[in-house]
Amino acid sequence: MISHSFRLVRTKGQLVVALAALMALLVVATPSRQVDAVAQFTSTRVYYQPHATTLWNTWSGGSCPAGSRYSTNYGCVFANSVSSHSTLRYTNLDGSGTTDIPINCATGTNPHWQAPWNGVNKILVDEVNGKLYWENSFEPGIARANLDGTGCELIANGGYYNKGYIALDPSGDYLYSIQNNGVRRVKISDGSVTPLTFTGQGITVTGLGDMVVHNGKLYVAINNSGSAGHIMEATIDVTSTTQTARLIVTAQATGLLGLDVDHVNNKIYWATGSLVKRANLDGTSIETVYNGAANFVQVLPAESKILVGVAGSNMMIMDMSGANATSLGVKSSGFVTAVVANVAPPTTTTTTTTTTTTSTVAPSTTVAASSTTSSIPASSTPTVASGNASTSGSTSTSTTVAAESVATTSTSTTTTTTVPPAPEVDGGEGTVLIGGKKTAVEVSRSGNKFTISAGDVSATLTGLLSSGEVAPLDEEGAVRLSTSDMFEVSMEGFAANSDVDVWMYSTPTKLGTASVNSNGEATERYALPGAIEAGTHRVVLRGENQAGDPIEIAFGMFIGSESQTSTAAKILIAIPITLAILLGLLIPTALRRRRKEVVA
Repeated sequence: MISHSFRLVRTKGQLVVALAALMALLVVATPSRQVDAVAQFTSTRVYYQPHATTLWNTWSGGSCPAGSRYSTNYGCVFANSVSSHSTLRYTNLDGSGTTDIPINCATGTNPHWQAPWNGVNKILVDEVNGKLYWENSFEPGIARANLDGTGCELIANGGYYNKGYIALDPSGDYLYSIQNNGVRRVKISDGSVTPLTFTGQGITVTGLGDMVVHNGKLYVAINNSGSAGHIMEATIDVTSTTQTARLIVTAQATGLLGLDVDHVNNKIYWATGSLVKRANLDGTSIETVYNGAANFVQVLPAESKILVGVAGSNMMIMDMSGANATSLGVKSSGFVTAVVANVAPPTTTTTTTTTTTTSTVAPSTTVAASSTTSSIPASSTPTVASGNASTSGSTSTSTTVAAESVATTSTSTTTTTTVPPAPEVDGGEGTVLIGGKKTAVEVSRSGNKFTISAGDVSATLTGLLSSGEVAPLDEEGAVRLSTSDMFEVSMEGFAANSDVDVWMYSTPTKLGTASVNSNGEATERYALPGAIEAGTHRVVLRGENQAGDPIEIAFGMFIGSESQTSTAAKILIAIPITLAILLGLLIPTALRRRRKEVVA
């Protein structure tokens, strides 16, 4: 009985080993999906100026040398105003990955006006062009730098000794600044500053708070008197100094501070110091979503979260309804901007090669001598000996002619374009970015067509077989094609009469440009690139929506036969191998048992 039990346990052990082998084979037999090695969008980051209670060099590793003109908790200006220095930071939404961004400004116009060394109210991020913006106080000016802190430059003279709130147009062409109870428009390309006036019933622009640009509108917090607060909506007209405006939220019980817009659900959020509220963009359906200290609010539509905070206190992240609030564990000196990480603009590098070729050319010289013309042929250094010579009875004068060096310069220009990064999506998935920010999307499949929608914008990807028939979606709901097939993209909600660039990744290839009609619609067909390999690929559409915001739509698709990676095929391969392992384990045991019985 004991012997029988031992054999049973041993047989079970062999079975466990065999099953483990089967699982290992299935894992090995399952190829990972191909992901192309192109810069990708990853997690959302929060950019901010860290709160500080001691001098700058005690917490950032920086140093304000003796004799500096100014030294504060946030940076310093060196002697003779030759440079300014500060530090910004970014942190992931889970509180990890906190990284300092050193801001060291020593070149250009008024370098001592550039770095945010005296603290700022708001940090803005231009995700499309990869820039950080801020407005300084004390030493006035609107400045910017690259996302890594390099490339400081002053883009406009503030003209006022007061740190203000700023808002950036999604196009990256204009920035709006609040100074001394006035709104100014700054043209980023030349730094020109235009004070704006607002017309509309009940508009008294004073006691201004934060502002934000959305869908061709400028939203501004107004605190006219006491604790009353309002929100103004102005239609942006960059050709005029006068903007048509209206009040959409009025007579709030407490003053308004931070503002942000949920561009997916068309809601506006605002912080009052002790509350966070929201309403529809027309001002209706006002509701309180968070009851707690809050000077700023940042909407994160892709995560369905909001970020709330007060300068000097830990930032809080919570659901858009205000539920499930948790601390991010970091403190800001002012307002923040949350953006998608790893956003880099397309860059173009132009290389010019100049080649100079010098050739020696002897000119044709005519010498008058006894009416005889002597033509000197071209040679490297032609020399004719001096003296008289008799040729066929005619007289000629010998002449020495110096060769001329003629320099010929040819210039060839090679332009190399670094393609923009594309959102990462797997096969059968899709994503939309508006103004560089991930946006909540709806994905639908009908008639073997794969559609992605975000608000008023949508696009559909349809696979087409080489026969011209619509390709069926695979078991994962993805478009799957062979190298000889093609696809069709149709889109709605794009800017009228605009162009949409169509790209294919993994090896980035621009397939063409779709022309959008006056209704914001376009449909185009494209063949697959000739050298495309089997695996996961992406079709990316880049254009503008009807509000003028940059928009990217990315589809994940497969190239190659589904049977090559199907689960059934993997199992059919794994089963005979597993059976062989089982036989290899069981047969020796049976033989040993029979030998023992024979011996017995």
